[in-house]
Amino acid sequence: MTIRLKGCWARDMLVIIADDDEDWKDSAVRWLKSTTETSNVDARHYAQPSDLIEALQKHEFDRESAKVVFLDLEFSNLGCSGLETLQVLKEHVDEHIRSIPVIIYSRSDSEEEVSKSYASKANSYVHKGSTSKRQKKIFIDTVRFWMETAKLPS
Repeated sequence: MTIRLKGCWARDMLVIIADDDEDWKDSAVRWLKSTTETSNVDARHYAQPSDLIEALQKHEFDRESAKVVFLDLEFSNLGCSGLETLQVLKEHVDEHIRSIPVIIYSRSDSEEEVSKSYASKANSYVHKGSTSKRQKKIFIDTVRFWMETAKLPS
């Protein structure tokens, strides 16, 4: 699913959401649409880690646009965790895929999972927050950081 938002930031960005929680994905897309600053953001959603990896390997995305992946740690009944997906992405033979920032975006704030994520080369670990209002603020602030502050490879 791709949502194209027209807009005001100098660079376009692709936000890739890898999460099997449809409600959370719908909220994230709604938050992006409602936030003026994120108006030149494309959002793509993958409910299965294997679909995300396949899309990246097939170069389904414009290699010139900046990208970030929001990757959930828990995928129910899919046989592949977010941590395993992170490891595949960060050990990939294609340097372009390895260089895409991956933000672990999880409901868990377990120190063990945080440590494992960074050890597996996550670029950031963000706790989703406990309320919808908090989740929106955290998500939009994180997207803003990667669009406004961070220098990303193209």
